[in-house]
Amino acid sequence: MKRFYMVQSEFYDNGTVKAAIIRETLAPEKPASTSVSTPIADCYTDWYETRAAAEAAVKEARAA
Repeated sequence: MKRFYMVQSEFYDNGTVKAAIIRETLAPEKPASTSVSTPIADCYTDWYETRAAAEAAVKEARAA
């Protein structure tokens, strides 16, 4: 089993961005990433193999 970190990022139409590591899990394989578009935002859930990679993704999303 490997540890994976979930980053949820939300990109709102008004320019606001929210991103955070919201979960970690043990699994044999990396879970699938997902995305959803709503009338006010695009929401993404991405999984990373290291906490450092997840933290970098959060930082990158917030800088967008």
